[in-house]
Amino acid sequence: MNRRTTILVTLLGAALLLSPNFAAAQNIHAIIVADTSPAAGWGIYQPNVEFDVVHMQGFFEQNAPADALVLTRHTLDTNEQASPARILALLGALKPAPRDTVVLYYSGHGGIDDRGSYFELVGGKLYRDEVCTQLKAKGARLAVLLSDCCNSRSDGRAQTAPRAIFRRPETFTPLFRSLFVQPDGFVDVTACAPGQSAFFSPPPTDGDSVPGSLFTKALAAWTEEHAEREATWDELVNDVGIEVHLAFGEAYPQGATFAKGAPVQTDQNVFAREYPGMPPERGPRIGIAVRDDEGAVKIVEVVPNSPACRAFNLETEAYVPLVVGGRVTMINGNPIADSQAFTTAIKESTPIIRLTIANPGADPQEFLVRLRY
Repeated sequence: MNRRTTILVTLLGAALLLSPNFAAAQNIHAIIVADTSPAAGWGIYQPNVEFDVVHMQGFFEQNAPADALVLTRHTLDTNEQASPARILALLGALKPAPRDTVVLYYSGHGGIDDRGSYFELVGGKLYRDEVCTQLKAKGARLAVLLSDCCNSRSDGRAQTAPRAIFRRPETFTPLFRSLFVQPDGFVDVTACAPGQSAFFSPPPTDGDSVPGSLFTKALAAWTEEHAEREATWDELVNDVGIEVHLAFGEAYPQGATFAKGAPVQTDQNVFAREYPGMPPERGPRIGIAVRDDEGAVKIVEVVPNSPACRAFNLETEAYVPLVVGGRVTMINGNPIADSQAFTTAIKESTPIIRLTIANPGADPQEFLVRLRY
């Protein structure tokens, strides 16, 4: 090889290293785990956990190319398999490169105690903090923990999922690239807030209904809808959280409980402990200033980049900013007569708040806003 050829080869190699395609050459190592052991005792709810696995397989395979996705599905079919050691062994077998992304998704029983949240298996409790530690220790660019399980003690039911065939993209979809390829850091998102249970869709009453858990179905549907655009983890948590809120209200209008004698749960709130770009737990909880206005309160300021800038209009099913001049007449179904009542309602609200607002020149409409903390 002469000197000119050597220089050309060197320059070509450097160009490849600097090219966008080469720089983005990384893999997603994803593990889907479902507890289908006899001890789980899913009974009539078995189609829901079964379809959770199908939904998540589609979540990955419809957004990542085959040559960049290392996907494994593990159903814990026996009581012996349903143990913390089994899941930790699956994590231990992961061998990501420093630029890769690792993801663990878990569907099964879960709970919370004084030590923290955990996956509840017949072989014992696997605490979420331990899973997070193992994922972070992999040294990957981004580590993600997604789970659909209760965050309080409860009973439930499930079984293995059939193999499904999905459309395979030639490259990462814009959505997956922005969520799983480009960010650095750690993601920890689960189906419900501490003290809550994660609920399934009710048993289908017609052939068009698809079983599954509320969170997993909402996550898969949102991903399919937005696959061709970039998004942030903050958008995902916000939008999927609102979809779960709506789905719970539609499925369980009188509230629901898993265990006989347990308190009735009136909502299910997606809960995030950490993700890239997560807003700090400070600043305006909703982001609007109001003043008293003849038996209601009038919006006089909308804080930029606050939750009020991304409200879900229940009539148009679109995300819009709240606007100055709107009159807030009800919060979470209760009349609001003055600014003091408004402040109290915001302080006492669950993470997703329902506002009835009459904008100038328009009839009252309802909006959902995911509060900052």
